[in-house]
Amino acid sequence: MNIKAQAWAEEARKAPLEPMEPDEVAKVIDNTLLHPEAVPENVVRFVEESLKYPFRAVVVGPNAVGVAREAIGNEKMPLVSVVGFPMGFHPLDVKMREAELLVRAGVSEIDYVIDISLAKRKDFRALEREAKALLSFGVPLKAILECGLLSDDEKEGSAKTLASAGVSFVKTSTGFLAGGATLYDVALLHFAVEGTDCGVKASGGIRKLEDLQRMMLAGADIIGTSSGIRIVQEAF
Repeated sequence: MNIKAQAWAEEARKAPLEPMEPDEVAKVIDNTLLHPEAVPENVVRFVEESLKYPFRAVVVGPNAVGVAREAIGNEKMPLVSVVGFPMGFHPLDVKMREAELLVRAGVSEIDYVIDISLAKRKDFRALEREAKALLSFGVPLKAILECGLLSDDEKEGSAKTLASAGVSFVKTSTGFLAGGATLYDVALLHFAVEGTDCGVKASGGIRKLEDLQRMMLAGADIIGTSSGIRIVQEAF
């Protein structure tokens, strides 16, 4: 247990919360639809509802990128999709092909799941090679660590390596595997990338405005959630 991160997380858990303006809330949210059962009608409705708020971005599955891009039309909403999702164990050449197709389809950013086995082995050079290969497509990357499967040393070493490689954000979790974001993991990642250009994205289990605010107090820069609209509406 990292004592500094633990203390920071505990402070975030107990701190009084200040009101936030709805637009202020929306601008830190990647509003997300990654349900495997989502059909095109769901995607269109999700995008249309999301466009009513100034979200940082919308996130959809690779099979929904075309539909989402068409629904966004001429609006300036960034479109994000995922690579190696949710397990991360795809060979690098498969992840590269996924990324290539997404970039061709017009995504603005990619959230990819790292090869978790590399983090478990502390093969940080291989993690760096994976990140740099995916960065070659020229779009910002968020690297998903799946913190619930890693030790503190594995999280910290991975985060430092990925920040050095040039990813834009390290992300706590997919929300599909080993639980969601925790205040402790957010604080741990925050201190791991402190002093770099890399931020922290908290994702998984963030469903209320209070959840968002406490994650940000713990060190999150942006939030991934499928409850973005509900959270923004809480701020009105």
